[in-house]
Amino acid sequence: MDIRFLVPLMVSLIALSFSIFSWWYLWISPFKLRFTAGRPLLSTLADQRRSGLLYTAPIVPLDLANTGARGGVVEDIRIIVKTDKEKRNWILYPEYFCGEFASLVVLFEKGKTEKFHPIFIPGRQSVFRNICFRPMLKDNQIQPLTFSKNPEIPALPAEDTWTFEYYVLDSLSPEYRLIQKQEFKVTREQIFTGLNIPETSNVVNAQSQLIRKLK
Repeated sequence: MDIRFLVPLMVSLIALSFSIFSWWYLWISPFKLRFTAGRPLLSTLADQRRSGLLYTAPIVPLDLANTGARGGVVEDIRIIVKTDKEKRNWILYPEYFCGEFASLVVLFEKGKTEKFHPIFIPGRQSVFRNICFRPMLKDNQIQPLTFSKNPEIPALPAEDTWTFEYYVLDSLSPEYRLIQKQEFKVTREQIFTGLNIPETSNVVNAQSQLIRKLK
């Protein structure tokens, strides 16, 4: 066969392949979540089970982007927190959308909280939310660190390393999947005053054996 006939045929096939891919990418590619968590603000909530004690309820700025053409839903977000010195693990679930990146005391006073609900993200769009996460207190094996501002009650150690592992349940998968991991050096002052905590590292796709506890 004359090669002169093959060249335009190959060009046409390449152009057709590119057109099909562009059509798929722009119009029918499935929902795909790009998840980015910023530095948490350590707010606090009262422990209703034990008078005078508090636990940390971090407010996390989340950038949720859908890189697919079809819309999708983020059904749930869970955080597993691990401490290095105390060797504790606990699970946080989303409690509130926060209208500002501020402590819960300020948000409650201004009426700028809304109960968490699933988040729909249209195709090729992103959603930004500040979300307050609250500890799950049902499992005695997984308990958050509690503390008091009363000097007569033992408080947290002066400094510890906290690891945040973020899990999502969305349209992409029927199971919770680990999507981001962060590590922070947390001091007593940061917890008591509700400061942002400086990030020391950020690792994606780490593994955790506590995934079974999410359901």
